[in-house]
Amino acid sequence: MLKAALIMVVRNEETLIEHNIRYHLAIGFDIVGVLDHCSTDCTPAILATLAKNEHVKVFRSDDPVFDHAALSNLLLCNVLQQQDVDWVFPIDADEFLYLPGGVHAFLRRMIKRGVRYGTIPWINALSTSCSAADAGALVTTKFYHPWPERNWQHEGMFRKAFCAMHDAIEIVVGGHYFRKENNLKFFGKEPAPVLLRADDACIYHYEFRDSVRALMSKWRLLADHEFDSSSRSDAPWLERLTKIRTYVEQWLLDPDGSTDYWSSTPRTFWGTPIPPELIKEHHHIAEWAAEFAGNQVFPMCKFER
Repeated sequence: MLKAALIMVVRNEETLIEHNIRYHLAIGFDIVGVLDHCSTDCTPAILATLAKNEHVKVFRSDDPVFDHAALSNLLLCNVLQQQDVDWVFPIDADEFLYLPGGVHAFLRRMIKRGVRYGTIPWINALSTSCSAADAGALVTTKFYHPWPERNWQHEGMFRKAFCAMHDAIEIVVGGHYFRKENNLKFFGKEPAPVLLRADDACIYHYEFRDSVRALMSKWRLLADHEFDSSSRSDAPWLERLTKIRTYVEQWLLDPDGSTDYWSSTPRTFWGTPIPPELIKEHHHIAEWAAEFAGNQVFPMCKFER
């Protein structure tokens, strides 16, 4: 049976990390590898408990520089030293994969279609005022599909990659892509990656979770420490980091104004108000989270591995 690994680099994710790991184990992932990057909240203690499960592999880095691509590859290397893996899915702690039928059914469909490297589209959650104690942001059912708001953006920017294992595998751009040039024989001459449709699979993305204060705290860490060694310094997508620094500066100068700006109306990362007609309802993760909060074990049936 093919083995699928989910890997993620996390920092101070005490409100989501247990839900994330248990959810992805429940949909059939054989391995969940986590690199705890400098967490100072309860994340390390939560991970220590979860690591008692043989399917969960936890590592730690205390280098304050947040080089997402380098850390992701370090994590993958550590996982591969302990476990044979056939497929790799890099995600973040605020991302939840929806794979109809579970991960192995999804991979069988991909293999049948000849997909060895693909990307899965985001569906972005609107913020919720619910307490994190009872599943927090995951109880929201309101989402929107992101669209290009900058001239350098394209459909592939709103996705995360997955890939079959191959020689010289390398994760780039924080898990959004894998480097094709390392193994042209594996990737072949066809364009890569394959852009999947949202009905094939999707990623529910909860960037705007918790309070505005918590969001600014997380963004401040990124503003101070984020770096991507897999990208040129003039890569246009790094405008995102510049924008984060601007938001943090505005917050420090006027926290009340920033709170009102982000909480008064649903906005995209770029500050664009989201048209009401683009907001849709999705219940998959909310239903799982509600059951998980009441059960605290594995409320979903285990899919065939």
